Amino acid sequence: MAQGRILAFAALLALTGCTGYGPAGRSESSVVSRLAQQGFTLVSDGRSSDQPSVLRYSGDPAAAIVCGRSGGRYAAADQSNAITATNGLRARETGVVDAHVIVNNDGSRRGLYINTVTREVRTATGALAGRQVEMIEFPATGQAAFRSGLICKARP
Repeated sequence: MAQGRILAFAALLALTGCTGYGPAGRSESSVVSRLAQQGFTLVSDGRSSDQPSVLRYSGDPAAAIVCGRSGGRYAAADQSNAITATNGLRARETGVVDAHVIVNNDGSRRGLYINTVTREVRTATGALAGRQVEMIEFPATGQAAFRSGLICKARP
């Protein structure tokens, strides 16, 4: 009799689409901990309630995002470069990421990442010869590309 109930319950689960549980998704707590390790600041801690947790980040892109080319590998995004040309011109590139992320109880994320890259060229005397600012924005689970084709997304 008990075996019949188990089979009936299993059939009911199959009919309602509740089979194939597979591994559980990341919990809110583990995602919040991972983001905190990347340098995010906890703005609102919802881990012990039904509320989501809210985190923010502002700083080095390498800590928060990965970038790469279409079809290629993604890696930490070090967006700081400096070169000096033979004519004395100096070019410097710096990147900053600002992000606000909401982590739901099931570990899913939503939010916005803004990656700003500033490029400056200075003369040998230090006078500003040119400046360019380029920004991309993407959702916490999405990606965006710079004009150069470099694609960036949140670190996994």
